[in-house]
Amino acid sequence: MRITGDDEYKKYDLDNANNFDSELIERKTRKRHEEGYQKREEKRSDRHYKQHQRVLNKCNQCYFNETRFLQDYVIAESDTVYVAFPSSISPLHPQDKEPLTHLVISPKSHFGNFVEIDEQIQTELRNFQKSIIAFYLECFGMQTVFLETSIQSDHFIPHAQMECVGFTNDDTDMEVFFKKSLQDDDSEWGTHKKIIDTKARKGMIWRCMPSTGQFNYVHIDFNGMGGFAHVIEDSKKFGKTKALEVLGGAMGHDFVNLSIPYRKEKAEKYVKDIRQRFKKYDWTRYGGSKK
Repeated sequence: MRITGDDEYKKYDLDNANNFDSELIERKTRKRHEEGYQKREEKRSDRHYKQHQRVLNKCNQCYFNETRFLQDYVIAESDTVYVAFPSSISPLHPQDKEPLTHLVISPKSHFGNFVEIDEQIQTELRNFQKSIIAFYLECFGMQTVFLETSIQSDHFIPHAQMECVGFTNDDTDMEVFFKKSLQDDDSEWGTHKKIIDTKARKGMIWRCMPSTGQFNYVHIDFNGMGGFAHVIEDSKKFGKTKALEVLGGAMGHDFVNLSIPYRKEKAEKYVKDIRQRFKKYDWTRYGGSKK
């Protein structure tokens, strides 16, 4: 067998600039990496889009999801927001009273929380808050607490929902009660000691929290004048009904089972009653965006 001489190897000499274009190889390598990154990003975006579509298709709170949205539970609506009777949980209400003072406010389109909503939704949300405050006060002699619990993940983006619950002045001081719950249970509420005050912004959470980045939080607002928010660090230890359970405790409930909603027939009976009473306070009936 013929052994190739040293001279034959020179044409493969990697140090010989005349026979090896290192810059060309570098450009090709960089291009290959960029193309690979772009393909991965496209797959990731496509996966995220499909995942988002699955969430929307399954969401029974999206107003425009005709197959799943519970239209029969709607109390009032504007162009971008609706008020409804709770459909996924048992409504919280004073003991020995009918559940007429627990409503929910949601945007018609899918938003993960109320930090993300646009200006029109913000305006219509605030108007409905004022309507509900007047409704609870004049019809039931109650104050109003607004609760939002936003818990998201890479695989799940819930529909933004604000719980609107009436409580009497005889109940425990709600603000003190909630703050004590935060301080006494750091393991569930995270390690943040500082409470985010929302009173200066009158409870407009979108002006109190950063609009970029994914984070979980709970916000408690008293009578639309603000309250406080707290970031949830360990969402696995903080259930979506935790804040409502704390509120139930403040209202004197020894045990609150919110996981079982009312039967549809029973719920619709209360919806009919609330609709009739709420008409007087519905801002959309007085020059609002939705008749």
